[in-house]
Amino acid sequence: MKTISRYGFMAVALLAIGMATYSCDDDDSVRFGDTDITGFRVRIGEGNYKQGTIKPGNLIEFKITPDFDTAQLNGLTSQFYISPYAVVKPTPDEPQDFSQDVHYVVTAQNGSSTDWTVKWTYGGKVPDGQGVDYLFKKWEAPMPAYKNKDFDGTGAVFKDYLIDSDFNIYNRRTGELTDLTLNVEGITFGSQWLLLNDDALNLLLYVRDGGIYRYTDVTKPPVKIADSGETSGGATKGSASGDIDREGYIYVNKPDGKGTVRVYKFENGSFAGSSNGIQTGRPDQDGTWRQLTFALGGGDNTPFYVVDTTPGSADVWYYTNPGATGSQVVGPYTGWDKKGDYGWSNNNLVAGNGVPFNGRWYGALAISGWGWIGIHLIDPGDNHAELIWNTFEGWTTNSNIWVAYSPGDDDNAYVYYSLGTSIQCYELTKYEK
Repeated sequence: MKTISRYGFMAVALLAIGMATYSCDDDDSVRFGDTDITGFRVRIGEGNYKQGTIKPGNLIEFKITPDFDTAQLNGLTSQFYISPYAVVKPTPDEPQDFSQDVHYVVTAQNGSSTDWTVKWTYGGKVPDGQGVDYLFKKWEAPMPAYKNKDFDGTGAVFKDYLIDSDFNIYNRRTGELTDLTLNVEGITFGSQWLLLNDDALNLLLYVRDGGIYRYTDVTKPPVKIADSGETSGGATKGSASGDIDREGYIYVNKPDGKGTVRVYKFENGSFAGSSNGIQTGRPDQDGTWRQLTFALGGGDNTPFYVVDTTPGSADVWYYTNPGATGSQVVGPYTGWDKKGDYGWSNNNLVAGNGVPFNGRWYGALAISGWGWIGIHLIDPGDNHAELIWNTFEGWTTNSNIWVAYSPGDDDNAYVYYSLGTSIQCYELTKYEK
């Protein structure tokens, strides 16, 4: 984003005057020793200049937002002002790649020199616990036509990969479809399955009436780590928390009209038992479409969120300790954006995930009528949900809508969602706009 094309007029004029006055004077005591850069700008496109800020420590700083395409910073030249009688290398008309730090050495008339650094950086960071301040679209990638159109969508991440309901594998950083597919050799699939990530991003596969499997390599068959309980009726929804290599849990709904959630516990990579320890009594309206949105923590009595689907709407509730007497219930949340139908009689949550980020909890949810997806900041302390972002696109495939999440590399997180024809990736950051 930084360009250096030529010296500024003021610098050139001062240099000319100085040379006329002192060109015949060989006395170093009167030679100029300043090595300052007093102004610096780059040109990004025709007539589009951006001014840098001179900072202490011989630094020239440019602020950009996280969604800025840094590819635009390659091959730019610049304009800047330097001290009288000084020279600079490289010269401003030499193209530079400003997607990384660029150094200029200003040498004074008396031979002294200073190294200046030009840096492009994001704005300041939002203080911890105050929520995300910036969310933007990173990329959108096409998807192959779904084969499993009669099943609910599911997606997950694993290492550098993103995996969809048909077990296609993508580069999770770019969305590029690879030539790999998830190895499901030896697995008998029933009517429902779930790809899940625990907090440690272990890749797990839950197959209703078929078992729970764990992957260590997407190209090799998974290892069965537990039998799955019978959860017939309605759609199978669930989530995972903790780390199954230490202490982790998988939560899967049992659409029995009572809000029962089956809990599978793992310790040190091995199955440690299961129970029907969570009962919410929700949803009220439709006992076959239930969603455990996200579990916070681990165990039978972990706090979590559920969605209560109602005709033409959906409510979100927070349970502090649903397996214990006197559990506090917060909800329904106000500010939860409820979308109308798109061909169905009720507004079922068909895919969902929680995004724990920056000490807060975000709900990344796909809610039908086949097309609404929203990200909310959900505060467990009160019944308020702040809509951060949402989109609505008409249903084009069956229920292959899914949401997945992964942490980033530097105070950021990624949310992926599919509407059946493409995958879109959004980044959350702590940086100010």
